[in-house]
Amino acid sequence: MKKLVYILMLLMLPLLTITYGCGSKDVKGTSDSVFTVSYIANIGITEPERALALIDTAEQRGLMNDFDLNRLRAVVYHNGLSDNIKSLEYALKAYDSPEARVNGQKYLRLMEMIADQYYLNGDYPKSVKFCTEGIKIAQDSSARSAEAKFNFNLGRNLLVLNRVDEGFGYYYKAVDILDEESKKDRTWETSDDYIYTLAILIGTLRNEGHYDKATELLPRYDEAVNRLKTKEDIPDGLVDMRQASGYGMAAHLYAINGERDKAHEQYLKLCSTDYAKTPDAGQLIIPYLYEIGDYRGALHHLQAEKEYWQANTDTVSYSYIQNHLESELDIYEQLGDIRSANRILYTIQALNDTLRERDRNERALELAEIYKTNEQALQIERQSASILLRNVIIIAGLVLLVIGVIFILRILRFNRTISTKNRAMVKTIDDLIGYKDRVLELQEEILQLKGTDRPDFEQNSLDTEQFQPDTLPTTSPESCDCECKTDTTANETVELTDGDRALFERMNFEILSRRLYLNPKFSRATVLAQFRIPAYKFSSVFKEYAGCSFSQYIHNCRLDYAVKLMRENPSWSLEAIAKAAQMSNSSFYSQFKKKYGMSPSDFKEGDASASSDKE
Repeated sequence: MKKLVYILMLLMLPLLTITYGCGSKDVKGTSDSVFTVSYIANIGITEPERALALIDTAEQRGLMNDFDLNRLRAVVYHNGLSDNIKSLEYALKAYDSPEARVNGQKYLRLMEMIADQYYLNGDYPKSVKFCTEGIKIAQDSSARSAEAKFNFNLGRNLLVLNRVDEGFGYYYKAVDILDEESKKDRTWETSDDYIYTLAILIGTLRNEGHYDKATELLPRYDEAVNRLKTKEDIPDGLVDMRQASGYGMAAHLYAINGERDKAHEQYLKLCSTDYAKTPDAGQLIIPYLYEIGDYRGALHHLQAEKEYWQANTDTVSYSYIQNHLESELDIYEQLGDIRSANRILYTIQALNDTLRERDRNERALELAEIYKTNEQALQIERQSASILLRNVIIIAGLVLLVIGVIFILRILRFNRTISTKNRAMVKTIDDLIGYKDRVLELQEEILQLKGTDRPDFEQNSLDTEQFQPDTLPTTSPESCDCECKTDTTANETVELTDGDRALFERMNFEILSRRLYLNPKFSRATVLAQFRIPAYKFSSVFKEYAGCSFSQYIHNCRLDYAVKLMRENPSWSLEAIAKAAQMSNSSFYSQFKKKYGMSPSDFKEGDASASSDKE
């Protein structure tokens, strides 16, 4: 048994080694505190490369789910690297993640990002699709601020698609929603969103030539800024920047409308703000100076802003061309400086060529990267399938091994139980046979003491010395003088006396001691004739004192004799034992099983096992 256990343990050891031997390596030297969504999102603008590295490490260590990983990559590529194509790619992966719809607020913000990216990439129909879907979800979840943002994005998409009236309708709807929400919200974010959206609406109306409608919104803008001042935890400089924006828009609009005094008043207010001293203030000052004809002043601010851009940002961009070079070209043309205008025009053309070439290269690199990514994904998929198959085989092997061990142990336990039971039964049978033998010996002693002679049986029919054991009986106790042929009183109640009991004991002694049951001619008629038992009492005597019928009594005697033969002749076959006991094979097996509760073969095995234990 112990050897079997050791063998099974040796078989399981290689499987366990394969299963657990390939562990993942830990990433050292990095604190888990940096692997949070808020931390990575915060550094995504200033340190985009580090943010992406942290995201990759978090993915390898399983610290974030797919939704957060892809959403963070989209944010970093948008805010830190200005790569709208990559940003949209990862945003869509996050959108398809199973965890995307678990958190309603995150899901809506992700949809806002996707709608915005499609707009920036020029795919306006898809942007409209996400805006429309986002409005429905925001309305169902009562997320009013998110609903306003989707309306705003939908409005600017429709304007690009020349659906101007519809576009402004959604703009106004977004502004009205944020107006209501900012009144209820004590934090500054909603109020600032309201101010920003209102500024975009005023600027868009101005660019579309709706100067009166834009001017009508200026008091509403001032009211929104005053509301922002009442909110809690306002970031430093935010109110000053929003006020400066309002003054700049007002100065420009009043100048367009010919109200130069009002325009100048607003311009002075703009110049009095702290924001006016920053390089970004040029986008507010330059439109006003250009409108009043102060081209030299506008050029001065434009060049200062241009120098700041050249020192701090990438000037090889379409944004730099549109916001600076084209404005500079227009101012030189207004001043009549043809040479400077041609120089700027040449720079614009050169930058456009560079940008187009870069776009082609980036597109080629993007396609190559997509192909490489697909190849890597396919390779990873194959490796995953191989690992999965290996794990399935290992697990199946372990399961089969465990099942095999359990099955073997159950078989061993079952066999051991059967063996123990058989040995116990053999001992019980031996004890029973021994008890019968002792009873027979005691009866013989009693008879000798009484001096009682045995009855003389007919030698030609009952003498066992004339019996040939090699010849099977042609008849059985059941077929010879069957008990069913009893007298008519057999079914009636028969009263037995002590004399009847003594008669049975004497008859039983003679049958057993002389082995009359082995004589094939021994029958009911012989017993009736030799022992002078009244025929009407025959069945009752055997049922009362033997506990069975006469035929079963003879079977039991032969079975006891067969047990002795098996003990005395262990090398004999069961067929030989049955023949010697004057029984057919089928009757021997069935009667043995019925009487002793085990088969003859189980008795032989149990007897052999008990003998080996004694040795």
